[in-house]
Amino acid sequence: VVEGFAIIWAVIGVGYLAGRFKLLGDNPQPVLGKMAFWVTGPAVMLDVLAKADLKAVLSAPLLIAAVSATVAWAVVFAWFRLRGHPANAATIGALSGSYANVGNLGLPFATFVLGSPAYLVAPMVFQFVVMQPLTVVLMDLTALERRAGGLGSTLRSVGQVFLNPMIWGTALGLVLSLTHIPLPELVAQPIHILGQGHVAVLLVGFGISLVGARLFGDRTGRADILAATATKLLVMPAVAWLLAAVMGLDGWTAFVVVILAALPTAQNVFV
Repeated sequence: VVEGFAIIWAVIGVGYLAGRFKLLGDNPQPVLGKMAFWVTGPAVMLDVLAKADLKAVLSAPLLIAAVSATVAWAVVFAWFRLRGHPANAATIGALSGSYANVGNLGLPFATFVLGSPAYLVAPMVFQFVVMQPLTVVLMDLTALERRAGGLGSTLRSVGQVFLNPMIWGTALGLVLSLTHIPLPELVAQPIHILGQGHVAVLLVGFGISLVGARLFGDRTGRADILAATATKLLVMPAVAWLLAAVMGLDGWTAFVVVILAALPTAQNVFV
């Protein structure tokens, strides 16, 4: 585990140095982010899932991912509401405390610490297919400035979720795995090559983002930030661990579901 994390931080360190000395220009992070989002990310999910044993990753792990995220979401939502925040702000806070970074940081972690990105399928399916669409609808229904759009605005927001290329890469990979349809080599190899670059693109971009970063921008909302962070990094994996113990999962499977529940908040919550 230590070796796996050391490898990840070494690549992040290269990205930090590249950003610190502007080796890739003045503002390369958006380009790397778009590369990961539109090209390498969908490729790696399609490549990995097409070959994965879905039965092993979509049974107990999916249930644990769903319950642990839902509990964490409810805890932070309640915290924000008790502190007088409006429902739409509480929804963003709840996402910050429950939506794991399985699409970006999760991929290198799963690759180098767990041994396969296929372990990400369970939390990814729940977050992309259930949690994200429902939250978008909830925000549309509770944000006063968006109510003028009515049902049409809500449907457009939900539709944007399903234009996410990571969702399409995941969906196609699931279909290929379930149907056992092999891709022609002329198609499979380019997808594999693009997917192989995903981890490097993500980690270098993350390292660049650390240049000049501060832990807190100002004092506003520090209690809320700490509450959401503690829930995400401590409460959510604790719930996953308890569920794994109650369900009698073996040590390795329990380790997988706990470490995935402990991933930090996804960057698309910020978006």
